[in-house]
Amino acid sequence: MKAILFTSLIFLISVFHLFSQGQWEVVQTPVSENFTAVWVVDETKIIIVSDQGTLIGTDDGGATWYDTWFAGAGLTSIWFSDANNGAILSSGSIVKIYKTNDGGENWQDYTVDTLDAGNAVFFTNQNNGYVAGSYDGKNNIRISIDGGQSWGSVFMPYIMGSVFNDIYFRNEVDGNIVGTDGTFYSTADGGEIWAMNISFPAVDLNAIYNFGEQFGVVVGDGGTSFFTINDWYQHTEINSPVSENLNAVSGAPGSNKIWAVGDEGTILYLDNYLLGWSVQNSGTTENLNDVFILNENFGVAVGDNGTVLFMSNPNFVDDLKTDVALSVFPNPVSNKSVIRYNVTSKGNISLNIYDLLGNEVIHLFDGEKPAGRYKIAFNSSGLQNGIYFVGFSAGNQIVFKKVIIVRQE
Repeated sequence: MKAILFTSLIFLISVFHLFSQGQWEVVQTPVSENFTAVWVVDETKIIIVSDQGTLIGTDDGGATWYDTWFAGAGLTSIWFSDANNGAILSSGSIVKIYKTNDGGENWQDYTVDTLDAGNAVFFTNQNNGYVAGSYDGKNNIRISIDGGQSWGSVFMPYIMGSVFNDIYFRNEVDGNIVGTDGTFYSTADGGEIWAMNISFPAVDLNAIYNFGEQFGVVVGDGGTSFFTINDWYQHTEINSPVSENLNAVSGAPGSNKIWAVGDEGTILYLDNYLLGWSVQNSGTTENLNDVFILNENFGVAVGDNGTVLFMSNPNFVDDLKTDVALSVFPNPVSNKSVIRYNVTSKGNISLNIYDLLGNEVIHLFDGEKPAGRYKIAFNSSGLQNGIYFVGFSAGNQIVFKKVIIVRQE
């Protein structure tokens, strides 16, 4: 077997692999509530919240999940300014934020005064935070300069019947808010003063994502979306292939690759606003309420009835024409990753990590498995940076997956 593995390994190193990008996979979690927001702290740590006050999280890329309950009201939004400092927004009879400075191990709650509803929270750093929603029947925003412990008012023109749905800062001074009936506000002073200097059609705008120094995307009801190349001084409507409401938008940092999610399992992908969106298969018809794109190879979307989707570049190996599928994500690996594999019939399988010389460096599993889909956590902390291979054998079928370990020492 060792000789076969080594020969196959050398063969795989020398051939060209086809990569299948942007595939979405349904992930099982212990909660069936409507998920409203998701945050990906790093490649393996993910936090998701629901409209029933439940937080679920994983520290191993989805292999296992834990859950926490926040009493009182539904959770609507998450924002982390860095790996340790984050906030969760709770909206109900009392609007609150739950703040953490230890990556989510502990949470402290603070009341956001004079808001009837809170729909979005955003922190530009550990201290400066913003909550957008509505108060007394009109749009409103509150600002904090002490990490969320207290909240004050800002100057802005109010619109009766308008509600703010989302907020996004490009940097610590330039930000935008979107809301119902085409509501769009901008600030250039860190949120002290907001102006309505851009006109949009009277459609509900649900989410905004700014990137780079000038670019941004807004999405809304009926498949509506807009793009800017000059920091919202002007904008153009993007051609859309769907009519479903788009509820959230996110992009891969440092790139022009954008994803939007919406009702009835809608997932759209954009890398050139002139060409418009393309539809990706989500594998679900549940409404999708939020999406977080960590990089071009990994993202998470969440929605109603406990729906969680992972987007990855699984790089399924087609060279051996095997029915056994093997994927590793995130990949490259900085610390922990998840290996997923399919077994088409009951039998003995073997799953191990090999170096470039074909030496087994980590033994993961060896034993009998019935037909099905499986996943196993992979901790690379004992390996040096470099290229390795996951070797998976089932009967007479052998598959290898290249794994790149890039870890800051």
